[in-house]
Amino acid sequence: MLKEKKLNKDQLIDALLSYHHYKMPDGRQFYEATESELLQLICKETDNQFTSCHI
Repeated sequence: MLKEKKLNKDQLIDALLSYHHYKMPDGRQFYEATESELLQLICKETDNQFTSCHI
């Protein structure tokens, strides 16, 4: 699923939930964050292992 070039917001949120993250580091809910912010967080948590992290 996460090997796609462009992840949508729902996919990013699902990925973060699978890594047991339930809010943004600043306390906001995921739906309040931009796709870019969500992508930055998932890339950080996975050490850039997904293709989308290298854009």
